[in-house]
Amino acid sequence: MPLADLPYIGLNTVDTAGGAIASGVPSHAPSPHHQVYSSDLDADSDDEEDQATPERRRQTLRRIQQADRLRRISSRGYTYRALRWIRRRLLLIIIMLASSAIVLLHLTLRPIWLSKRMPRFGGLHRWEAFAIPGLVMFALLTCGLLARCILCLLDLVRARPRWFMRILRDSFHEYLAAIIFFITVDTVICNWWLDRIDAGAAPTIAYVKSFVTACYWILLLWVCKTIVVKIVERHVTSRQFRDNVDDMTYCDLIVDHLCCVHDMSRDAFLSGYREYRRQVFMDRVACVRDLNCSVRLQPINHGIWRFPSGEERIELSSQKEFRKAGEAIYSYIMRHSSNPTLTLDYWHTLFPANTLDLAERAFYVLFGFGDKQTRLTRTDFADAVVRFGKKRMELKGHLFGMQNLFALVNTTTTVIVVLCIVIFFISFVFNIELKEIIIGMSSVMLSIAFATSKSMQRAFESALFILASRPFQINDVVEVNGEIYRVHQIGFLETRFKDLTNRVTRLSNLVLSDAKIVNLGFGDHKAIVRIDLHVAINTPAEVIEAFRASLSTYATMNSASWQQITLICLNIQQCNSLQLLLKADTRFTWTQTRQINAARSALCTFVADQIAILGIRHEQPVQPIRVDDTQQLLSAPLGSAMRHRISLSQS
Repeated sequence: MPLADLPYIGLNTVDTAGGAIASGVPSHAPSPHHQVYSSDLDADSDDEEDQATPERRRQTLRRIQQADRLRRISSRGYTYRALRWIRRRLLLIIIMLASSAIVLLHLTLRPIWLSKRMPRFGGLHRWEAFAIPGLVMFALLTCGLLARCILCLLDLVRARPRWFMRILRDSFHEYLAAIIFFITVDTVICNWWLDRIDAGAAPTIAYVKSFVTACYWILLLWVCKTIVVKIVERHVTSRQFRDNVDDMTYCDLIVDHLCCVHDMSRDAFLSGYREYRRQVFMDRVACVRDLNCSVRLQPINHGIWRFPSGEERIELSSQKEFRKAGEAIYSYIMRHSSNPTLTLDYWHTLFPANTLDLAERAFYVLFGFGDKQTRLTRTDFADAVVRFGKKRMELKGHLFGMQNLFALVNTTTTVIVVLCIVIFFISFVFNIELKEIIIGMSSVMLSIAFATSKSMQRAFESALFILASRPFQINDVVEVNGEIYRVHQIGFLETRFKDLTNRVTRLSNLVLSDAKIVNLGFGDHKAIVRIDLHVAINTPAEVIEAFRASLSTYATMNSASWQQITLICLNIQQCNSLQLLLKADTRFTWTQTRQINAARSALCTFVADQIAILGIRHEQPVQPIRVDDTQQLLSAPLGSAMRHRISLSQS
């Protein structure tokens, strides 16, 4: 359940083990696992119903079944794994054994009926031709095992740099077995076994050899392309966001540690820090970009929140949620402190021994400063957590933008590499000149362009809209055709938005290029609230002035939200009521939607109360006012002054 829907309540501390119940007073319970805190968090009554929904029960049951399955597989040992490997490759093993049986039968017994049914194939003996399928299946099985051994060896060998070895392993993971297989078939079967076949007797052998050679060269070229793109992506991302990504990942570790501070959690912190050190840079980027910050909070009742020892978590996605979580964490870590403020010395006690440097780094990264005279209150701690959440969300948006950029780069390089692969394959396998290939491919591409002209136009306009115009970025709040969205993901042909109900909406970039888009995140422009009022035409001017004075007083009393409130009279022509425009300048930017909605709601309530107090009503007049600006040029005497005729007539 998102924390943004929880109302504000006071701090409650409950010891579920049968201890004291306090309000705002530190509790000295023996076991921190049983501490329950509220800290301005409240549980919704729908939580228990949401946890008991059929979909949630199915997910829980599926998770339990998967854990049991993994436990059974790990307990069965190597025999079960070997049998499972054989079962998945049973057809290949049968073909290999059948080919081997025929060859052994011919070499040992030499039956006459088998010799008659074994034709000679080119320059090969009969048994050599029947041995080819078995050799191919044997190479296919052994190359898979050899590729797995090589990948495991890359994991065991701690070569430097580790990030390059990781990229190398990930790039070869899907293609290494196929590359080894084609190289083995080319060097062993084609060049040694089939070398004695007469080309005139079997002309397809030359095409087979060329096809096998082209296959592993194509796979090697594809893997090299993948490695180059990943290296360039890592280099560019590291140069721009290295320090920020490291700090945000370290802050995730610190916040997770502060949610459950006890002796076991100190050991878990050291284990988590070692895992943090072992992470390569792109793994940290993926953690910040793809995962939200989560804390160990679990609602158990109205106003009561528990810090569990398990893996129950709540994801934080807004500044309000980060503030409430920060206040809860502060109350938790200060429960045994006699000092009402957090000091650097007490901060050291929250971390394992001999880790003062890690504690000081965490203090500096989270709060931006740190010395022995520093004293942090609950508000200071919550503000620091809010700043951390804001920086993390901004960094997440930048990383999503970088990912979309390199997705476009990867798509472009893939098209170029595929084009080169097709030209190389046709030229190498079928021995066709490059000039003829280019002429033929030009004709094919021209026909495809005519057939898909509309799709290509859509793709070209979408690319110009995203790359040249750049109307929004990730996490920007935009208004598209009157609907408020938050940009979730920007693609080459479409953009995905999240609405106020957290539903993902897909819109084509071609449609967006012609739509009315208001980016509420451009600049630091302050939001303006507009309210249109229609009052009776016979409302006295003194009442309007009193209403204006009350609005000015309201803006002064609520200066934290409003700069000024202006009241303007509009549309007195051809109307039967007086239209008042209430223009209120806020102190919030358009991205602060929660604060704007709260201030607008309070202002509307005040306006409604003032209308009721001042007795402003809407009364239908007998005749609506009609202002006639028609110039009576024909009826006016020459040289006379031109006058406007104002007539009160029934329209």
